[in-house]
Amino acid sequence: MLPEKGWIFPIAPMTVEDALALALARGIVSTSGLPQADAIKATLDKMTASLSPALSELMREAAQAVQPVRLVRDYSQAPITQLMTAAGAGLTVEIDYRSRSRGEQSLRRVDPYAVAAREGQYWELHGWCHRNQEIRTFALDQVRGIRLTEQRFDRHDEEWQAFAGAKGVIGGVRGGTDITVDVVFSAEVAVYAADRQWPEGLTLTAQDNGGMRLIGQVQGTEGIVPELLRWRRYCRVEGGAELKAQIAEEIRAMAALYP
Repeated sequence: MLPEKGWIFPIAPMTVEDALALALARGIVSTSGLPQADAIKATLDKMTASLSPALSELMREAAQAVQPVRLVRDYSQAPITQLMTAAGAGLTVEIDYRSRSRGEQSLRRVDPYAVAAREGQYWELHGWCHRNQEIRTFALDQVRGIRLTEQRFDRHDEEWQAFAGAKGVIGGVRGGTDITVDVVFSAEVAVYAADRQWPEGLTLTAQDNGGMRLIGQVQGTEGIVPELLRWRRYCRVEGGAELKAQIAEEIRAMAALYP
């Protein structure tokens, strides 16, 4: 019947660059704990089933050259498909969620806005929490069950834009009052500090001694303190009373473990 209607289905040839791009995708998907990894692999297999023997061999060898990494948590059971379906259809979901900070498990009704990979390591759900009446972040590995409801939602655009475009967010940790940051990185790590993509709200400038200076404001101390501790002795907090006090307290507590 289709030929009788005169429909034309163009065939797009697969190039070497296309095969290598798919090989990279397959190699990345091999990462342990990635959400929907098996489904993505199956989809890639369907897409490449008609490749020529030469391109198939090239893709197989190239994919093996991509070294997989292990995510810090296991997201293989995360309900990505259901959340994407609900977000696309504008449907509220009910999740069985375990809060790490409070150690409690409860049912939450959430309007799913987005699924995000924080710092490339932690997969999260951002959505409107009906219980708290605000946008909250939920760790996907702690979603133990999910149910799509028939309730449609309208996104709180003003709150979402403020949330998604927030300045001074370090490590994906939002919330807290704005605090002043004034940090100096020594010359030994200056090149690494310069390569780090610091969030909007922070400015990095070169110093005469070869170091780098980071100044600006961030949201609270929960994100910036762990980040600065990663730089060990090679960074020093020069200003921002709240940040300096929090760093000093953390270092004293760590030192007390090694009398």
